[in-house]
This record gives sequence, structure tokens and C-alpha cells, in this order.
Amino acid sequence: MSAPSQHIRDGWVEFLLRHRWSHSLHLTAQSPSSKASLEQQFRRLFWGCERVAKRHLGAFLALERGAAGHLHCHALLAGADDLTVRAVQEGWKGHSRIHRVDCPEAVVRYATKWAPVNSEDYLLVGRLDRYRCSSDEEN
Repeated sequence: MSAPSQHIRDGWVEFLLRHRWSHSLHLTAQSPSSKASLEQQFRRLFWGCERVAKRHLGAFLALERGAAGHLHCHALLAGADDLTVRAVQEGWKGHSRIHRVDCPEAVVRYATKWAPVNSEDYLLVGRLDRYRCSSDEEN
């Protein structure tokens, strides 16, 4: 990876590690869809999580095209600590792998692995500002 490319990824990693992530999501739609459609499906899942949590949440979304050309996304959810994996999963139609975050750096690095070539398809969703790590809140 070239120095400018690494710099882009490092910037995303540094920014995302300033937030408290509760869940890591890897989502594939039931049928191949456009990036806009996949983003809209994620937003529906996100809004459903907000309804269940009864508060505003935050999220990072990375839309990617796999080796076979199929779209999928990696997402990080903030503020949903009290939601079970099953509660998050219920809002998705398609294949999903959802885990609680126990190692923030690992999930952030995985979600941003294509940053040098794909960061135009990275989105911040919701009220991420509410879930900054306490060390940042003191500064």
C-alpha cells in the first residue's frame, strides 16, 4: 500500500476509534442491488434499531463490491449496547454476520480495509457525535 493510500486509511481508523462501537455488521442483500438500494436497506435496519433502542444511534457504513462483483457492506453501530445481536439482525433481509464489539481496533481496521480505493462509499449515519470515547470528551 502506498504512503498516500495508507494515510487515507489511517485517517479513517483514527476517526472511528474515537467512538464507542457496540456492534459490527457484515451484511449482504438477498439479491444483488445497487449501492443506493443497499444503503437504503441498511438505513431501514438502522431506523429499526433506533425504534427498539428508543433513542438516536450512530453508525459507520462501508459499501463494498466483493471479488465476484456482489455488493455487501460492513457497518459499525454505536449506542446500541443494550440491543441483542438478534434484535439488530431482525431488521435485515439477506445474509448477515453481526457481533458485539470486543476489540474496537480490529473491527475498525476490517471495516476500512478498502479505504484507499473505496472511501467515497463510506458513510456516517445518525447521531455519532453522542458516542465519542470519554478521553475525547475531556479534550
